[in-house]
Amino acid sequence: MILPERPALRREAALEIGRQCSVSRPTRQSYHRELRQWYVTGAGTGERAIYNKLKTHVRQSAAYLFQAESVRFGLVAPTRYGDQFAVELETARDDFHRTWHDSQAGLTVATGVRWCHVYPSVIFKVTAQAGAPRVTLVPDPADVGVLEEDRPFDRQEAIIHFFYLDMAQVRRLLTNHPREQDLLAKAHAWSDLGAGTEAMGGTSPLMVFDNVGSPMEGGGALVQGPTQVEAMVEAPRVLMAELWIVDDRIGDWRVLTCLAPQGDIADIVWDRRTPGLSGVDPFVQLTLDAPPDYTWGFSEVDDLSGLQSWRERRMQQIDRMMELQLDPPVVLGGFGGLSEERAKRLRTPGGTLATSIPNPTVNRLQPQMPPEAFAEVEAIDKQFADQGGLPILLQGQGEPGIRAGNQVGVLATLASARLRETAMRVERAVSEVATLLWRIHRQLEPEALTKPDGTRFLLTQIPRDVIVLVAAHSASPLYAAAIKADADNLLKAGAIGLEDYVTLKDPPMVDVLRAKARKLQEARAEQAKRLMAIKEMAAMRGRAPRR
Repeated sequence: MILPERPALRREAALEIGRQCSVSRPTRQSYHRELRQWYVTGAGTGERAIYNKLKTHVRQSAAYLFQAESVRFGLVAPTRYGDQFAVELETARDDFHRTWHDSQAGLTVATGVRWCHVYPSVIFKVTAQAGAPRVTLVPDPADVGVLEEDRPFDRQEAIIHFFYLDMAQVRRLLTNHPREQDLLAKAHAWSDLGAGTEAMGGTSPLMVFDNVGSPMEGGGALVQGPTQVEAMVEAPRVLMAELWIVDDRIGDWRVLTCLAPQGDIADIVWDRRTPGLSGVDPFVQLTLDAPPDYTWGFSEVDDLSGLQSWRERRMQQIDRMMELQLDPPVVLGGFGGLSEERAKRLRTPGGTLATSIPNPTVNRLQPQMPPEAFAEVEAIDKQFADQGGLPILLQGQGEPGIRAGNQVGVLATLASARLRETAMRVERAVSEVATLLWRIHRQLEPEALTKPDGTRFLLTQIPRDVIVLVAAHSASPLYAAAIKADADNLLKAGAIGLEDYVTLKDPPMVDVLRAKARKLQEARAEQAKRLMAIKEMAAMRGRAPRR
């Protein structure tokens, strides 16, 4: 879009664009709070479920979609460069693995993969912090808004990101600003306490009364309800907003850092060209169920909440039935005016009760457990597996009539088709995060890297348009067995060397073993070269070499 050149007019345009980008923020915050409550407690009321099947499903599904310790990357240059940077890219790949590990990007992505089951989508932000690239997971995706919510995230021309800064961070942000004192006074006036969740709305806190009387009629006393698991912050903080706009006049993203009390942009602190990578924004979206007409996608926890509620209700009924079986009601007949205290003697071990009335009766009203009660719970669990795309075979449980061995493996592969499709979505997002991380590292890294032949080069000598891809689907354990089997076949066919073989097998201490494999392969090549020279000399002399 074309923004006005005059700062005053551009400010007015930015305020309106920011309002348009954040119009759905309160609604999404309320929805996300409800989804978080379902995931944390297993219920929408705030009370904890007997068994939180939602959390079990989410954590197991996330473990199949991404494993931080097994993911490997490859750097790929555009085809127009040919093999010009092949050696440099291999060295840069090894260096990037260290950067990925040191920045703890894998752990951040793993957390995001787990929470993208809960929220409709999660947002990663890749920036430079303290002179090093870092991946940050936006705690509440509702704090990121777009201009047009019926278009894909990567085709937006305006993005807003709300975040909190404490007063010390605000002072650092305003250092050497022309309006430093004025903006600092406004920040003090607009600061507030709390973790930033008070404006999210959502489900009201659960109010629990005792059983004496009806609260609506003046009876009942308010008692302690379930504890809500939320952050508690007492430091004064200021709500900020970072507005990213595609400015056609400069041919790049324009970034406006603003004070935004109560979620409304009130004043602009900085108005500048993107301080990061030119031509790209730092945000990466991950959604597991992306419709074509809604940016944020759909929540898997929302889809499964009905089954969780059904399962919890049935488990409570079974639990109640078990209590009645273990301690059934008792009907006493022929005891006359028997007090409740005397009747309780029959419910205690060794209790006796004397009566002068002939033929008294004691009847235990013990209900019968329906034989299909637990079978129905198992049926609900199977519906969980079907709805969530996580087959029973991948949960360590077998199906009747299935023989062990290859048949289990084949059926597990066929049953995991939906999960593999979801794993590809995760892999694409991981590649986008890794590409942004490497490009920032490329700009910031001052030290030269050493190639296997001893020559040195700088990362800035590698083209900027190199991308980072997940190597051999290594992000997901669903492909681990197939990758290792393919590695064996490729080595036997001579299609790969020992170094590539070690990389694909991914054993412990892979970097050390790859170096050893490289030296061993070089030694074998040198030995083959010498043997060939001996054969050539023997052929020139007219006799076969001595064996």
